[in-house]
Amino acid sequence: MEKFNLTRLFPTCTLLFLLITPSCISQTLTTDVLSTSLCRAWRIQKIVQDEKISGNESQLNDFVLIIHSDHSVQQGMSPDGLISGTWMLDEEKRIFTVKDNETGSLYPMKILSITADSLILQDQSPSEPLTIFYLAN
Repeated sequence: MEKFNLTRLFPTCTLLFLLITPSCISQTLTTDVLSTSLCRAWRIQKIVQDEKISGNESQLNDFVLIIHSDHSVQQGMSPDGLISGTWMLDEEKRIFTVKDNETGSLYPMKILSITADSLILQDQSPSEPLTIFYLAN
């Protein structure tokens, strides 16, 4: 009967480790990219609903959405009217949901586009699509 020799098994285990590790790292990086991109302060540029565009009103331009990496969020009129909440992200469906801490209401929004300096969300609750365009603040 032959003895089990670990030194012969080592090259195979090393190769298996090297093949598995990059894919695990890759999955971690891709799942965190969207969350990381969201985490910043955003200011409303314009809102489009049923082909009606709002955007030049000073009150609208004072509205901010501040997304923190600890999954907390602040939204409202800067600086005095900020409401705290939490956020969740379904990366597969690209649904960003904000939960208002005061009312417990959920606001699901589809991420249509995100870049380093812009974010476009579509509110999933109204019967007529409401698209919100944000610029990085």
